[in-house]
Amino acid sequence: MALQTLNLTPLIKQAPAVLETITQGELALLLSLRSRLWQITEQVEAAEQSIRERLEGGAAVELGAHFVRLEDHWPRSVAWKW
Repeated sequence: MALQTLNLTPLIKQAPAVLETITQGELALLLSLRSRLWQITEQVEAAEQSIRERLEGGAAVELGAHFVRLEDHWPRSVAWKW
């Protein structure tokens, strides 16, 4: 039995895509955005923790358009199918 060799190269070759240069400005912007994201994430976590601690301590919430309450969420039991 003889082995056959297949030629898998495409019949029509495409021209290589022209790639745009990644500028130093783009890289600097990305680094700046990542840094700002980290700062905002830290601020949000600190604000949430502060509010949670005060609610757990019995602090009242000022009347207005926004409200907050603490809730415990337990995962629902998963129905397994065999």
